Amino acid sequence: MGDGAAGVRVRVLFVCLDNSCRSRMAEVFANYYGSDVLRADSAGTRPIPQVSATARQLMREKGLEIADQAPKGFDRFRLEHFDLIVNLSGHALPPSGPAPVLPLSVPDPIGRDQEFFRQVRDRIDDQAMHLVRGLRSACVRCTRPAPVWQTTSPLRAMAFG
Repeated sequence: MGDGAAGVRVRVLFVCLDNSCRSRMAEVFANYYGSDVLRADSAGTRPIPQVSATARQLMREKGLEIADQAPKGFDRFRLEHFDLIVNLSGHALPPSGPAPVLPLSVPDPIGRDQEFFRQVRDRIDDQAMHLVRGLRSACVRCTRPAPVWQTTSPLRAMAFG
């Protein structure tokens, strides 16, 4: 695990409602693809007791594992420690401090069939890779994450599809 081109590792928090599938999958994909430029974590605004078994199974199809730990609450984190918060929930977040919030509404697959769940997983996979590529590009131009978000805001302008 190396550092980014300028020695920067951006701290990213992925947030959804229950921290049992969407934010957990995003955390795993982002850390897998971008450990050279970021350190990702995840949280839920209303965490539930356990990670979705379907999410764990479908991540294994990609050769990745979701950590075997209970979902975490958004309020558990000191938000000033993050450079970027990615909101996957489609709902407004509580105040998040100085870090910019990138809204990235992704449908909640809980209670849906496996094919829908796979589509959501694959969408999160694509978006995580897009985020990592954007960070690599941005980190080449900076020595600390804060000036990038405050001056050029490359991630605010990213279009995720």
